[in-house]
Amino acid sequence: MDRQIKFFPFSSKIVWFFCLIATLSACQLVATFDEGALNQSYKVQQDFSILYQMLADTPDNERTYDKFQREYIRVQVGLTNLLKRHEARKKNEETIKATKTLTELLIKYQNAHKQKNSYKAALIKVHNKRLSSLMEKVVQAEELKRR
Repeated sequence: MDRQIKFFPFSSKIVWFFCLIATLSACQLVATFDEGALNQSYKVQQDFSILYQMLADTPDNERTYDKFQREYIRVQVGLTNLLKRHEARKKNEETIKATKTLTELLIKYQNAHKQKNSYKAALIKVHNKRLSSLMEKVVQAEELKRR
């Protein structure tokens, strides 16, 4: 009987240890990987590239807002849908925050283009770099969830 009492505390420590390991391994700190969200991120990234390449390739005096309205809408709709997809998943706060920032910046730049009805080449480069960098972070965040 003495042996069983000594054995019991030892085995309870092992049981607690395995319970702790099981609990920690079940805890998830980030959202699960979503292949659809990654593909959608690539599509939005491509739409950004097309919009800003078209802006860059167009002569200054021809960069009226109306010429690019359709591309702005395409990017904005893609971002809105991507944001909804991110918001539908738990533990996805950082990706949601980056996608919201991206959307806000795009709208800000779009509104400036609309008001001025022109877009300076220097601003195109700066805005493209900023938006591309943020979009790359959104894509990388989703790719990291794959691992």
